[in-house]
Amino acid sequence: MTGAAGQSVIERMARPAPEAEPAETPARTFRLAIARAAMEAAGLPLTVLGVADEVMALDDMLAGLSEGEMLVALGGPGGALGLAAIDPELRAALIERQTMGCLSPDAPEPRPATAADAALSVPLIAAFLADLAGSAGGGIGAWIGSARVGRRFGGATEAALTLPDGAYRLVRLTVDFGVGERQGALALALPPVVEGTADAAPAGTRPDRFGATLLDAPVALTAVLHRLYRTLSEVEAFEVGQVLPLPGVTVSDLRLEAVDGSLAARGRLGQSTGLRAVRIEVPPQREMTEVSVGGPGPEAGPEAPDTPPALPDMPAETGADEAAEPAEG
Repeated sequence: MTGAAGQSVIERMARPAPEAEPAETPARTFRLAIARAAMEAAGLPLTVLGVADEVMALDDMLAGLSEGEMLVALGGPGGALGLAAIDPELRAALIERQTMGCLSPDAPEPRPATAADAALSVPLIAAFLADLAGSAGGGIGAWIGSARVGRRFGGATEAALTLPDGAYRLVRLTVDFGVGERQGALALALPPVVEGTADAAPAGTRPDRFGATLLDAPVALTAVLHRLYRTLSEVEAFEVGQVLPLPGVTVSDLRLEAVDGSLAARGRLGQSTGLRAVRIEVPPQREMTEVSVGGPGPEAGPEAPDTPPALPDMPAETGADEAAEPAEG
């Protein structure tokens, strides 16, 4: 018995340790999510070759995107939050799989993305976001937050003018389609999760780059003191030193007008350091006073109401009836 018990202990010690469950790392979460999303959206089997995860500024993030990638806005309650980028290889694979049912061994020639390409590619992004939003590991679900697929950007320039400035977490996945040497890539860019909050910082907390660029755009204003209309013959008769009277016009009548003639502001004409200048002024408020029309006569007391005087009696009209009466005598 002692020998059997000792042998049993030795056998148990010699057994290999059970395999530990793989840790739920962010990279593994991205790998599984993109594989499931590709099958769900297009029936496209793929293998993830690599996952790159880094945080960078908006300009650096956009500069790192490859030429020809189709950019799709990722919107939230406060507007555009980030973007998704699909390279031409992945876009072509999605289209081939959904239209022909299989992939060609050779990659097609690159071409600009079209609205039809976006319609066939966006379901992959939507399924990928939905899978990641339900993930509980690595804070990925909080990072995705309420981001949803939006419109297609015309290019990196439009994305730079639309997206809020700040830091972005860029996740790029390189995938293999298992046909020839064809490979593709998909990237997600969203603001990183702020410490102590469940979701990424809303877009409203950062300045809107498009709005800032719009406010910095030049605007042409025309200062108009008076408009004088003359015939062509009168204008041709103008002479040097001639004085044109401007009746009723003062230096306070100046208007600043936009290119369409609309009034932008009112001002006063003057000078500063020897140059013509305009001082913006608030137009004075006009005061309204009550005027009694046909008030009470002198005999009325202070409490008498203001009533208009009675209209005088009209003289009797001489109509056809009077003319028809016979004359007396």
